[in-house]
Formats: sequence, C-alpha cells, structure tokens
Amino acid sequence: MQENGYSEGYYSIFDAGKEMTFDAYESEERLLRPLRDNWHAERLKWFTHGFYKVSQNSPAIVITDLRMGVEGGYIFNFRVGEINSDGSVTPVNERVQSERDISRLPLIWKRIWDSSVSLAPK
Repeated sequence: MQENGYSEGYYSIFDAGKEMTFDAYESEERLLRPLRDNWHAERLKWFTHGFYKVSQNSPAIVITDLRMGVEGGYIFNFRVGEINSDGSVTPVNERVQSERDISRLPLIWKRIWDSSVSLAPK
C-alpha cells in the first residue's frame, strides 16, 4: 500500500533467488472524503486491515478488498456511495456481485513455473 495506490507482486516457490517485480495501481481515496463519517465505509476500511482500493464505477464509489483475488479479478467489492448529479454523495451499503473470470487460471498456472509471465491485466 502506498499513499495514492498499491502495488501487486507475485512470487512462486520456484522463483528462488529471483527478484520480485511489482505492478503499481491507483486508488482514488479522495472519493471517500464525503463518506469519512459513514459507518459502512469506515467498517470496510477496518475489515480490510488497510488493504483496499477505492474506485469510481460511475456513479458508484466502490471499495475493493485487495486480499482476495488479483487485479482485474477481486472477489469482494462494495458500493459505499453514489455520486449525484450535483456532485454530492449519497451513502450506500451494497455488495457488488461480479462474474468470476476463470479465463486467467491457465496464466496463473504458467506464472507458478515461469517468473517471466506477467499477471498484470492487459
């Protein structure tokens, strides 16, 4: 976790002696400012132990738990706010159901054996 985002790196037990590389991603933490006293948003931040990203899926503000999944395929996403046409934010508390994309599983399997394989979304 960094101030404006997070990095993801992958390391296999077969990577012995190789340096891990990281891919950096942004988090739009500023979107949570209007929700700083919202119990649901604060509870999610607590629950993730600080490993979360904030994104805008217009008009929704979404908190994603970074501990379960990989970039482009996280399991737990929660809509915590809705940006209104006047720019104000309405608090929301709703889990975002997403399709499970298993098409990347062969790539993950390749990464276990080959450290040159990137799991970063294209």
